[in-house]
Amino acid sequence: MDVKNYFIVPDCEHSGDINHYTDIITENGGNILKVNWSGMEDDDAIIVYSCPYEKKELIKTALENG
Repeated sequence: MDVKNYFIVPDCEHSGDINHYTDIITENGGNILKVNWSGMEDDDAIIVYSCPYEKKELIKTALENG
């Protein structure tokens, strides 16, 4: 069963910051559902994703260690 989760990317300067974290999610078995970012420098972005329950902790740890 898939679970839905989110990750906040603080102080984004450009889309490359967001891409780094979306890549971590997808490389570890997650699917990106939505990315919310104003496009303004130093604004936070929110990445909403889903993943199999058994991958949840793996993705969380990978994101925290970024």
